[in-house]
Amino acid sequence: MLYLGVKAALIGFPDELSTETLKSSLKGAGFDLVPHISDRVPLSDIGLFVVFVSLPEQANLVLESLPSDALKVAIVPNALSGDFALSALRAGFSNAFSLAAIDQDLSCFEAWLTTALRLCQAAAGGPSYQEQLENSIAELEEDQRAAYQVQKKLLPAALESINGLTFQYDLMPSLIVSGDFVDVISVNDSLTIFYLADVSGHGASSALVTVLLKNLMSRLVRNYHRRSSFDILSPKHIAERINKELVSLSLDKHLTIVICLFDAKLQTLLYTVAGHHPAPILITRDAVTELKCQSMAVGLFPNPTFSESSVVLPTDFTLVLCSDGVFDLLPEQSVDKKRKRLSNLVQSMANDFESLSDRLIRVHENSNERADDLTVMHVSRGKL
Repeated sequence: MLYLGVKAALIGFPDELSTETLKSSLKGAGFDLVPHISDRVPLSDIGLFVVFVSLPEQANLVLESLPSDALKVAIVPNALSGDFALSALRAGFSNAFSLAAIDQDLSCFEAWLTTALRLCQAAAGGPSYQEQLENSIAELEEDQRAAYQVQKKLLPAALESINGLTFQYDLMPSLIVSGDFVDVISVNDSLTIFYLADVSGHGASSALVTVLLKNLMSRLVRNYHRRSSFDILSPKHIAERINKELVSLSLDKHLTIVICLFDAKLQTLLYTVAGHHPAPILITRDAVTELKCQSMAVGLFPNPTFSESSVVLPTDFTLVLCSDGVFDLLPEQSVDKKRKRLSNLVQSMANDFESLSDRLIRVHENSNERADDLTVMHVSRGKL
């Protein structure tokens, strides 16, 4: 229990024998029993008074002498149990029992004592509880912000150029840390891996998976340079490795992901879209194309099948990847209309990432509608 030491006192009982059961019940419920009312224990320190009321007219007199904010239960003689108990309740007692009723069914009295203890604890500890709750929330936010600083260091620079491509992104968590994650990795002088992942759920548990994802990708690049594994050269094999890791850890988490491998020598983009929606949008001078290569999400099943596709890139192009949080906030009702709206926005702002980010993400910065992480990644070469 959060608050202990609620005191209870027995008042007006004619003999010790009749109070033994009451004392045992009070102690069993968790009260600290005060043997005798005295100056050593102020009445204001007592949370529950168990009062023997022998005559109806005593009820009001007894209540006047006791603290108004304490709980009081009346114990009435067996012979006067009916209307007498009702008059005690009307006078202001919290409850009333006859000695006969307690003897016949002690469980009812003890159940009420349990409730009474919680009420006393809440009354005595209300401000402290609120203070503890506020402190706990503050500590949680502090931990979250510390976790965000770690996650932020794992993210790439907001603007960088690698192997002839320019990468920009904007990521807005729904909470403090994010289940969305992006990365850009130079494998060698001609190969570049980049991806956008969206982990199920929100908050710290989802952010932890992004740390595991970053660690795995780094291992795959190291294995490539050690010539112990070449999985990094295939988005499909990368998805398989991520899936194996998530399933083996039994984290009850899965993710959707777009993984792209750009080859500057061949001018090709090899990619896998694993459960991710919306599809990446490729803008060239001639067309607007959704890169569809849909496989299931990663981390759901032990042996899924992933596929990959490739496209030859022209000299000038823009490729935009979004998380589903962005897609869901588009005002259109149907999926087809949302897809068309997103394609039109990407096409109209293909050369202006800041405007695209403002339109898709920053416009929702102070919105109550934002319930998911929002991410947009912009990859470009040349001008359209």
